[in-house]
Amino acid sequence: MLNSNLRGWLVVNSFLDSPKFEEIYARLIRAFSLRGVPLARRGNAELVSVLGRPIADLPDFALFWDKDIPLARHLENLGLRLFNRAQAIARCDDKAETALALEQGGIAQPKTVIAPLKFSSEPYPNDDFFDSVAGQLGFPLVMKERVGSFGAQVSLVRNTGEIRAMIHSRPGSSWLFQEYIATSFGRDLRIQTLGGRAVAAAARYGAPNDFRSNVTAGGRMEPIDPPGSFKELAVRTAELLRLDFAGIDLLYGEGETPLVCEVNSNAHFVNLDNALGIRFEEMLADYVIETLLRERETPPKLC
Repeated sequence: MLNSNLRGWLVVNSFLDSPKFEEIYARLIRAFSLRGVPLARRGNAELVSVLGRPIADLPDFALFWDKDIPLARHLENLGLRLFNRAQAIARCDDKAETALALEQGGIAQPKTVIAPLKFSSEPYPNDDFFDSVAGQLGFPLVMKERVGSFGAQVSLVRNTGEIRAMIHSRPGSSWLFQEYIATSFGRDLRIQTLGGRAVAAAARYGAPNDFRSNVTAGGRMEPIDPPGSFKELAVRTAELLRLDFAGIDLLYGEGETPLVCEVNSNAHFVNLDNALGIRFEEMLADYVIETLLRERETPPKLC
């Protein structure tokens, strides 16, 4: 047990009620408790406060297991160390922001087109740009809502009529379009990174005839020792986005070259743990504690 005299918050969404999330929260709290660090669960609705005013009894850190970006930024403004940081979560939560960051950092990804901004929640009154998207990416292509998890907002479309139908079915959503990587149909590779290292990996396979490979959507995971190129790309991606930890999904491009598909700042690690026989939450607890103790010892930089 590390005698750190640290205490933290596990910040979660107050409006999620799911056994899947409850198991994650319980594992995290237990892992920190075993290391002598109390981790108090706090819902985001409990932390509503006036900007500019301190919140009473702030802990040493927060494991921010939510996507409430304004709250994360508010807590950082008050001096709280977050794992992951607010900017990193924001870049991962919006798939367009992720793609733009990858573009800036020269990270390999499928060809991507971000749908133009519109101010109305109604479908596009003029959708001629669909032809431009199709001309640049070809059919079939992948449509993704910019915000979403577990592959539920990801679809394979085969013509402009299906694009229109998808947009009409979800008015108010923002979208991006991506090249369909046929060489990765129904399979990808999840690499869990932590502190700039690839610490776990699993091959993921989709349900029959499903181009996606999400376990929640009916897929499965198997242990794998990934090629070095996949590990390197995952680590570079995590470092670019300044993620303390992440679940990075990689596609198999032509010649089995890796492409970044998605980056998850709060990846649901239970399926990975079960597939590999590991305890990622314990690795995470050790990393957070060691990082905080090291940061305590680092003298402030002089301007």
